[in-house]
Amino acid sequence: MRMSKRFQTLAVLGVLALGLTAVHSAVVSLPADSASAEERSVYLSLSDGVETVEAGKLLVYTVTVRLDGSVQKSVRVSMKLPNYANTVEASDSGRRDGAWIVWDNVVLDPQTTRRLYVNIGVDPYVSDGTILVAQAECDGETAVDNTEVSGREMGRDPSFAIRVNDGKKFAVPEEELRYIIEVENISEWDDTFELRTE
Repeated sequence: MRMSKRFQTLAVLGVLALGLTAVHSAVVSLPADSASAEERSVYLSLSDGVETVEAGKLLVYTVTVRLDGSVQKSVRVSMKLPNYANTVEASDSGRRDGAWIVWDNVVLDPQTTRRLYVNIGVDPYVSDGTILVAQAECDGETAVDNTEVSGREMGRDPSFAIRVNDGKKFAVPEEELRYIIEVENISEWDDTFELRTE
């Protein structure tokens, strides 16, 4: 994938797809007038965990926000959906505002990480080679994820809808949270899948 020289690699994930190992990078832009590493307190990354996706399949984006400051902070997190996104669902009461998913008042505790999820169904009629570009923003930070459409499946809808929710809008330090993961088969045929959590 092409990256501007103003992008900095944050993480590299190895994923297994179709028997092959692919390398996927999440990148964060560093504007010239942004705060220095010493001044920054919020760090942001965005990834769907894959390099390529078939038309008609499901993508699960993870927006990761980390607060390295020493004081609790409430932030607004937003993610711009890629073109050719059909069905869309967001965790943690994220709301849709045009082409964006918005989470208002996301509470970040010091030295902790929050993960927000967005599920999208890729348009089954999108052409091979199309690049799906998603973008996340928070507290002046920007993260971008690029995924190429490869292997068109005409007319086939996403197989699964995945929802992750802890039933809460806010949590206090050291509170134990119980996440519920719901997987719904929305196709007309039986299927199997691998579910990973982190």
